[in-house]
Amino acid sequence: MFGLMYLYFTIGMPKLYKYLRTKKWCQKVYDVEKWDKKYAEMENKKHLIPSMMFLFFLLFVPMRTGLDLGLKHKYLNKDIIPDHTLVFKDNAQLDIKKVGQNSTYFFYFITGEKVIMAAPIADNLKQIKKIQKE
Repeated sequence: MFGLMYLYFTIGMPKLYKYLRTKKWCQKVYDVEKWDKKYAEMENKKHLIPSMMFLFFLLFVPMRTGLDLGLKHKYLNKDIIPDHTLVFKDNAQLDIKKVGQNSTYFFYFITGEKVIMAAPIADNLKQIKKIQKE
């Protein structure tokens, strides 16, 4: 929301002012010369890159933080219910709660453990099964 407001005040308002400054009612209500100076200063500044960086920061950082806080809450309340079964190369099976996965590692909780485990997918895992909810 703040990012959109920032874009409006730095890009939208000057364009709207350029359009409205020629209208007679606008010239009667506002001191056009004073506003011309202010908007001339604003046009010299480039605001698009910082505003887009700010928008991406506002969008993606709180989303990941919220997911991590939710996982911490579940962990502290012992609400970790296994949702996947890992089958290792030696045919050992392990029921786990999946935390995340990338192309190299599989991150998971074991029920009763206090740490997040990581297993290399290519070297160690034979199969990853999703446990069906009843």
